[in-house]
Amino acid sequence: MCSFAKSTSRYVPLALLLLGMCRRTLHVGISGSPIDLKANFFKILSRPQWVLYQYHVDFKPVMESRRLRSALLFQHEETLGKARTFDGAILFLPHRLHNSTVLYSETRMGEKVQITVTLTNELPPTSPVCLQFYNIIFRRVLRMLNMQQIGRHYYNPTDPLNIPQHRLTIWPGFTTTILQYESSIMLCTDVSHKVLRSETVLSFMLELRHRTGEQGFTAACTKELVGLIVLTKYNNKTYRIDDIAWDYTPNNTFKRGDSEISFKDYYKTQYSLDISDDHQVLLVSNVKKAGPSGRPPPGPALLVPEFCYLTGLTDKMRADFNIMKDLSTHTRLTPEQREGRLNRFVGNIHRNANAQAELTTWGLNFDNKLLSLKGRVLPAERIFSLALWHLQYEYNPWQADWSKEMRGIPLISCRPLENWIMLFTPRNVDVAQALLQTLNRVSKPLGIPMQKDRQESLLKALQQNVNPATQMVVVVLPSNRKDKYDSVKKYLCVDCPTPSQCVVARTLSRQQALMTVATKIALQMNCKMGGELWSVDIPLKQLMIVGIDCYHDTAAGKRSIGALVASLNHGMSRWFSKCVLQSRGQEIMDGLKGALQGALKAWLKHNKCLPSRIIVYRDGVGDGMLQSVVNYEYCLLSLLPRPKLTVVVVKKRISSRFFARIDGKLTNPPPGTCIDTEVTRPEWYDFFIVSQAVRMGSVSPTHYNVVYDSSGLKPDHMQRLTYKLCHMYYNWQGIIRVPAPCQYAHKLAFLVGQSIHREPNTNLDDFLYYL
Repeated sequence: MCSFAKSTSRYVPLALLLLGMCRRTLHVGISGSPIDLKANFFKILSRPQWVLYQYHVDFKPVMESRRLRSALLFQHEETLGKARTFDGAILFLPHRLHNSTVLYSETRMGEKVQITVTLTNELPPTSPVCLQFYNIIFRRVLRMLNMQQIGRHYYNPTDPLNIPQHRLTIWPGFTTTILQYESSIMLCTDVSHKVLRSETVLSFMLELRHRTGEQGFTAACTKELVGLIVLTKYNNKTYRIDDIAWDYTPNNTFKRGDSEISFKDYYKTQYSLDISDDHQVLLVSNVKKAGPSGRPPPGPALLVPEFCYLTGLTDKMRADFNIMKDLSTHTRLTPEQREGRLNRFVGNIHRNANAQAELTTWGLNFDNKLLSLKGRVLPAERIFSLALWHLQYEYNPWQADWSKEMRGIPLISCRPLENWIMLFTPRNVDVAQALLQTLNRVSKPLGIPMQKDRQESLLKALQQNVNPATQMVVVVLPSNRKDKYDSVKKYLCVDCPTPSQCVVARTLSRQQALMTVATKIALQMNCKMGGELWSVDIPLKQLMIVGIDCYHDTAAGKRSIGALVASLNHGMSRWFSKCVLQSRGQEIMDGLKGALQGALKAWLKHNKCLPSRIIVYRDGVGDGMLQSVVNYEYCLLSLLPRPKLTVVVVKKRISSRFFARIDGKLTNPPPGTCIDTEVTRPEWYDFFIVSQAVRMGSVSPTHYNVVYDSSGLKPDHMQRLTYKLCHMYYNWQGIIRVPAPCQYAHKLAFLVGQSIHREPNTNLDDFLYYL
């Protein structure tokens, strides 16, 4: 059986579904030292053993409120029974009704409603659909704990954390998912926080009108509000503001059923809410989800600003150190604090009589303690510097950075700065001079020859000073205004391709940190021109590593921007970068195929041969997109003569957390901790790696899912290589959370999507100009 799995290893998803019993031996590594861990998972100790019946429920007329649909359906307890669960469209019962059952209910306003319950499926306890059923029951348990659903997660509005000095409120909550893992079905839960602003959209609009006046109010309001997420507390739903209906007020009417009703009357009858300002304009949110009972989307939702609360933080808030510091005291939890919150949460479920009655009705029971499991700590990597690797050193594995050790040590290869320009405004002459003097001091020990620059005023414009012979442009920006930065990057990435380094004058004003800042700038300037800073030992020969990420450019109609970054040498210190801009609705993979062709040509030019193995790390992919990534393998295979290909999906936005008990204290696991048992999925070839070291809060692991593999590499090799690549990001002298090519691809896609909005000039393809 296992030999068959090896022969079909390139079809990982299918092979693992057929050979789940072989997964433990096929895809589990053995290298590293063992470590005892705890994880934020709770086992399901018992589950139903009877057949579950699934029904589809239709309402006529259509009821938009899920809470109202549930209330109308559950008026028929004598027919449905006490053991039932309903998510708004699908009903689960432990007993069978007729194939089609028609029920009649009545709203509080006397409106007659016809409910049709249709049998769609009979599910044994082993059915995967039962997992959906377990999640529905658990969400019902959360509501019994008086938690409110916002988006996909549940929060406790009765225990808010107020930050009055910043007009912010934090609702504590939890993310929950029940899935089949390696050894059992488990609940994965993590602490979550929802940041709300203590002001409605209406109050924000009135304040904005007062600041801008009537003449500039419309444009300012559109700019400030479109794109924001708001919360409507009457139904605890979030909406994205897509437009403002300037010609609509609460007195306008819309069609509800067979009659017309005004927005003012609708909110009064539906939610018992009174609108105080009849002249406020309405907000538009484009609803993309299907309507009730699978009908087409109902069209744009019109929202009343008075009932919409602003959520999240603005860019200005994020840039405010005091706001972020005060927020972090509530949201950045240490491992011990996180364990305490999770244990209290599960304890509340066990102590709540209604919750226990609901679980007992369905035969469900959860463990009351965190999952204990074994992990492995991969060996620390040696960092190589100097051209012939004569110099190597080991970093402190608990700090996971080597900035101190690398200070004053020559780099692998340096590009001499012989023809470069520094641009600055007249008011920033002092900081520019200080930066220049410090750059001269720090560049010599690093081995970077630096000639005197041509210092010009920023006001003379880049066009007059930059020419094809210019190696580097350093721009001292007077402020962090986005338009200034964008104009510099657009000109130097598209019109006159030249590596550039922008620095805000305020960053250079702190004398005590100037040496550190100048060292980082010198390192960035060197690698942007093609220099190599450090490397790690990569045993595999003729190996090309590819990183892919995508970004959605909202300024250009949400078109997709795909970035591909591929290694060009054995030390993974030289990279080829390509960005592809696709129109909305186009398949991004089509453009990336051409980008990979360019990477292979660049590899052939540098190495005089094609790579024998290609490993692709694909970031920004959810579980629902895995099949499209698997299909992409065929695009890659058509480009290679004898391909050995691996495609790895990288996921950062996960709820899994791991804690280590060291010296009797629960703490973050050390960098290099690898987990490939217990909490992995039986149908996947996947593993977790904790690669970072954090000073505050709990460290976040990264999930790697090998969706295609014909390379013949052992799991140990894949895990070790992945961890090595987390050391190779030249913008940080330390280990990062994802492999370097993924982070490079993210930086490239973000620069193009945020600032350039065009494909960069091909002359920059061989440079890390986007760091």
